[in-house]
Amino acid sequence: TTSGNPLSVNAGNIVYIKNELRIPAGKVITITGLEIRFAPDAKLIIEAGTAALPGGRLTLNGTVLTVDTRCTTTSLWRGVEVWGNSTLVQGTNLNTTKQGRLIMTNNARIEHARIGALAGNLNTSTFDDNKAGGIIQASNSQFLNNQRDAYLRPYLSPTATESNRSSFTNVWFTTNALLKGGLTLQNHLQLN
Repeated sequence: TTSGNPLSVNAGNIVYIKNELRIPAGKVITITGLEIRFAPDAKLIIEAGTAALPGGRLTLNGTVLTVDTRCTTTSLWRGVEVWGNSTLVQGTNLNTTKQGRLIMTNNARIEHARIGALAGNLNTSTFDDNKAGGIIQASNSQFLNNQRDAYLRPYLSPTATESNRSSFTNVWFTTNALLKGGLTLQNHLQLN
């Protein structure tokens, strides 16, 4: 929160990330009312679970994830990767699922990213679909001026009886300015 920001003393509601912010398996983190600025090419990773631990879970409550423009004003950051395990079900109890989980609520916003939120993993230019199955749940939130807002990589529940648990409710997918670096919009929401 603004008053309890452990990442930067006396910085108020702004946090700067140089390379990577990682939510490990088994950890449940809620970030409320902060603005997190990522250096170009930085990313946020929410890990999938292990045999002993559930997937990491991050809730963005009225929080903004954006690019740090102090060094350059023409670059995008990489965005959020929500890792899963393509061989496991997402499950009915999302508090114990082995899949990583991103929750956006209360006007949370992801902006100026190559891929705002990816249910999967992107290694430089190649997708690792073994890490598909991550869960993205956004409500009353916004994706703004991203090259791709949200991208769900191929995932089919191993039981083939459950639906993908990702959801978007009352979410704005918006491009209202030229994208940084002269890039063009690829997709607001892409489902594979």
